[in-house]
Amino acid sequence: MKYLILIFFILIPYSTYSQYDDFGVWSTVSLKHKLNRELNLGYKLSHRSNENSKYSKSILNEISISYDIFDFAEIGFEYRYSFNRQLDASYTPESRFAPNLVLKYKINKDLDIDFRTQYQYSLERNNDSNPSYLVIDPLLIYSGNYQYENTLRFRPRIKYEINKKSKISFAYENFIELSDEFTYTNRERFELEYSREITKNSELDISFLYQYQLNTSNPRSDNIICISYSYDLEF
Repeated sequence: MKYLILIFFILIPYSTYSQYDDFGVWSTVSLKHKLNRELNLGYKLSHRSNENSKYSKSILNEISISYDIFDFAEIGFEYRYSFNRQLDASYTPESRFAPNLVLKYKINKDLDIDFRTQYQYSLERNNDSNPSYLVIDPLLIYSGNYQYENTLRFRPRIKYEINKKSKISFAYENFIELSDEFTYTNRERFELEYSREITKNSELDISFLYQYQLNTSNPRSDNIICISYSYDLEF
């Protein structure tokens, strides 16, 4: 466990240049249900703050489905509907579609690794005639009254089981922007997470997440505390 924590703080590139450094809190409540041995359903309700956690950045609703095609492989699909705060303090709706593939490998009884590949397409309505004023994220692309984002994400993660009720994990994620004209890495993310079983059906996750933008004229970095509570439904 101590080696995972050491790796996390060594690899986080705090020296990365950014014009703006922010802090926020992401809180999530999720419900899960296992239909059978291979098929799983999920729902998440999340709130994210920014600007040193003074403002509500977004409210997210997400449904998901996943299927274990093999013991070492899982395919899934997520749909997210969210409301995102703009610079004029209004909120605009956004839809995001995200298929993914997760490959898993158990090193020993305490240590696991997985690798997730996810493609996501986001579409957000823009009601203002000057979209460059409203949009906070400079990585979005504009088309008429809509802004959209095509992104490919790669996330390796390592998990260590401290005991029967506690786990710790470390993850690195790379975001690649896709468009007709260019393809480039626009964001990198590091996350250190601690998970604790509360009851037989519930779990509490607390993590620190650090991410920063690349290949943009106004790069920003984010320091985020994530708190998540999940409950497994049994029918």
